[in-house]
Amino acid sequence: MQKDRAKRLKVLIDKIAADFSRQDRAHNRGETFTYIKHRVINDDCAALLYQKEPSNKFALVYAYWVGSGDGSWRYFFPKYNHIAGMAEFAELLKKVEETNWDKNFMEEGATTP
Repeated sequence: MQKDRAKRLKVLIDKIAADFSRQDRAHNRGETFTYIKHRVINDDCAALLYQKEPSNKFALVYAYWVGSGDGSWRYFFPKYNHIAGMAEFAELLKKVEETNWDKNFMEEGATTP
């Protein structure tokens, strides 16, 4: 991972832990403290974060890089429907890549390779 992105990811990790550890946060009935137990870096654009609470419950956070402008890390807590949707997306993306492969070798202005 690029050094700048790694540093910015670390800032996000610290922010997530701080945000979910605030005692005045809505639904933080037990005033629990949250921390990131483990991180899995997929590449320069994605990371999986395991969030652990004192109750020993875990949550999985998906952090992803958005490259528009100066770029930034964002995150969300995926649910099963997100995973199912992305699995279908992966299949469709593979088909699109296979369809587009030959177009990489077309001469300028040609309609077939």
